Amino acid sequence: MKIDANLAAQAESLLGANAATRPSGRAAGSSGGGQSDSVVLSTSADRVTLLAAQALAAPEVRQQRVAALAAAVQNGSYRVSDQQIAGSIVEQLRRF
Repeated sequence: MKIDANLAAQAESLLGANAATRPSGRAAGSSGGGQSDSVVLSTSADRVTLLAAQALAAPEVRQQRVAALAAAVQNGSYRVSDQQIAGSIVEQLRRF
């Protein structure tokens, strides 16, 4: 599965989002001297859950592309030159 760079950048910006602060009232055992505790809840967890659900819902394989290639192989029209194969191998090796 290929990861879209724009989607990765959007996810990164969402994870860096600000947190929400909410008053929690009195803590157990507090004297109630006018002070209240506060809890900081991160909205990142909700966003991560949403992004994970979207990623899982996306098809892992581009079905239309696979079907087109399968048809080309079956009818004998799929041709790849030796230079294309060698170039792809070299490109893959350079990425590592």
